[in-house]
Amino acid sequence: MMRVLMVLRRFPPVSFGGGELSALTLVRGLLSRGIGVTVLTGRGHPGADAVPLPSDLRSRLTLDAALDPGPRGDEAAWNHSVASAVRRIDRHDILHVHDPRLIPGAVRGAGGQTPAVATINDLWPTCYYSMHYRRGDLCPSCSLAGLFRCLDDWGGNRLAAPAILAATRWRTRRLMRLDGVLARSDEVRDILRRNGVNVPTVVTWPLVEDVFTPTPVPGTGKIGYVGRVDRGKGVDLAIRALAHLDGPELIVAGGGPYTGEYRSLAERVGVGDRVRFIGPVPHSRVPRLFRDVDLVLVPSARVEPMPRALIEAAMAGRAVVVSDITGGVEIVLDGTSGRVFRAGSVPALVEAVTPVLEEDTAARMGRAAREHIERIYSADRIVDDVAGFYVDVLQERAPVN
Repeated sequence: MMRVLMVLRRFPPVSFGGGELSALTLVRGLLSRGIGVTVLTGRGHPGADAVPLPSDLRSRLTLDAALDPGPRGDEAAWNHSVASAVRRIDRHDILHVHDPRLIPGAVRGAGGQTPAVATINDLWPTCYYSMHYRRGDLCPSCSLAGLFRCLDDWGGNRLAAPAILAATRWRTRRLMRLDGVLARSDEVRDILRRNGVNVPTVVTWPLVEDVFTPTPVPGTGKIGYVGRVDRGKGVDLAIRALAHLDGPELIVAGGGPYTGEYRSLAERVGVGDRVRFIGPVPHSRVPRLFRDVDLVLVPSARVEPMPRALIEAAMAGRAVVVSDITGGVEIVLDGTSGRVFRAGSVPALVEAVTPVLEEDTAARMGRAAREHIERIYSADRIVDDVAGFYVDVLQERAPVN
């Protein structure tokens, strides 16, 4: 029986997000296929958005919550803890790292004897300011001139550019040492290759279990947002756009450091009574949230390879309005199952949302979204792809120094 050692910072019942949900679904799928899984994760206490480890996994999954970065808690401390833990764990055939920052410790702990792969969720490993760039503006490869532009836009100090460039190239080199990469979207795969990461790669979208039952659009004029309330997520853009729309209400499900600032913004632009911040929502309540809204908004103002909420909304039979710098452009059929708008533009967002708020249009697009996601997406197929990728890596693997 193949055995996989997964390394990630957080796993149920410790507080977690979309990446950890995908890992949990992958673990369940691998176990059902007879593949043994050990999860090496960090110590911690359950948070507000935590869920218990599902009962069907408790007897089949080996959960080792031994990672402890100590009081420092920096990247070096995490990697030291990972290396020590990997060395003492019994035999495993594949090492699968879910956080690129933990790759050095995991590979060092395995001593080069075990094939190593990593899930890459975004462009950060090869582009320091990837979350700031717009689609189409990414440099062919990182350079001092490109970093000067990033730092100028970001308000940073150009004197930091050489150190940032060195760190970016070091991250790229450590990806090159892997036996394989699981990229979150086609765009992530293409950018990795553009930056010289030519190891075997498979594209695996977020793993989402279809627990969503499509329901009729309620016609309430409510717009839903599910995600972190943080800079670059586009919540501020949605609030500003709401001021130009007559009547709809915005439901913001999620927490984050900018909640207070965006609540004040809503008051300033005159829509304080039409924006509801309901805080973090347990994942079990997301289907009910989608049932209460007419459409779902993914207004990211920074590169997001494949937002989980987009797939979930389509499964729930809801039209999605998404910015053009997310991986959503790989899923949303503009004008059929949702709308795509120019990131960062309030007028473009208003123009995209307005026709979808019509009940007939929202219902038609919602049905199309569900039909389209059923055609192109299957969690079972993704798990099969990952399991097959493990086999390919084992067969093709060359010794790593």
